Amino acid sequence: MALQSTGPISFADIQAEFGGSGSVSLSQYYTGAGRVPNDSFATNNGAIPSSGTISFSSFLGTRNPKSLTFTSSTTWSVPQNVSLVQVMAVGGGGGTAVASGGGGGGGMSYSAGFATTPLSSISVIIGNGGTTAPTAGGTTSFGSFSASGGGGAASYSSAGTGGWGNYSYGGNGSGRFSGVNGGDGPVSPIDGIRYGGGGGGGGCPKRPGGAGGGGTGACGNDTSLMPGTANTGGGAGGQDGTPGNGTGGSGIVKIRY
Repeated sequence: MALQSTGPISFADIQAEFGGSGSVSLSQYYTGAGRVPNDSFATNNGAIPSSGTISFSSFLGTRNPKSLTFTSSTTWSVPQNVSLVQVMAVGGGGGTAVASGGGGGGGMSYSAGFATTPLSSISVIIGNGGTTAPTAGGTTSFGSFSASGGGGAASYSSAGTGGWGNYSYGGNGSGRFSGVNGGDGPVSPIDGIRYGGGGGGGGCPKRPGGAGGGGTGACGNDTSLMPGTANTGGGAGGQDGTPGNGTGGSGIVKIRY
């Protein structure tokens, strides 16, 4: 909710909108300094200077955009007056079978301005991680906006490939005994975090998964680090000769408005 457009504004008002507590200075609330964003979702924040003289009146009518994270499937009720959102979706990571390479990371889709209808409902589907069958990760969607899951890695085969997204493919899994790590997932424009890392291949020495939640490949009976991290779309680590939990990480949706 935006600060009032007229009248007096206090430190408490600014802290309630942009965060912070205790004894602070207005200089901690320069635009772009960490607390106060300045983009299409930050109404009137361009009036707040990035340096130099700053006053309480600079904050009249300003707003801190709201962020929501969806880690399970649900329905989102679009608030009144919200006709555009920034959205990121990541598909589920691929699963792995016995004696396999790593699973592929979920793909990432991103929109800087996804149109919404105020007071409508949007279906949010979070893709599951792939299983040890092996299966690919599930598709994640926010209404008509979607990202595909990473590919599964079958026994005695090459690794799973990264899933599709309009912003980036997920990281590829690495092959069994390949000696390389799983591929890194992409960095999200919405929060600067990596998602969709590929799983490391099975075999000794075990190989780490890629940045973005990729699981570590198993070495013999050591299967503890195999699953992809939940809600990152990370691919599962590859299995060695011993069955383990080759489950990919589930997907995620983040929005900002």
